[in-house]
Amino acid sequence: MTSSPTRKLRNPLQGVLVGGADPASSPLYSFSAILKIGVAGGAAEIVFGVSAWMAVLVMLAAVFVYGLVIHWVH
Repeated sequence: MTSSPTRKLRNPLQGVLVGGADPASSPLYSFSAILKIGVAGGAAEIVFGVSAWMAVLVMLAAVFVYGLVIHWVH
């Protein structure tokens, strides 16, 4: 038995952030792996800066794609 959603998402950013542990439903799932590799490589300062910008770009892309999918589904 499934329960009905308690509230609708207001925008694509909420949809991206509310995703589960499945990488297909949560594009933000892989950021920790990027940061762990950078720290393990010994170049934490440089890689953290690059990782932060990559995280921002991936988040913007995920919001854009999520918005397109929501408009296509509805």
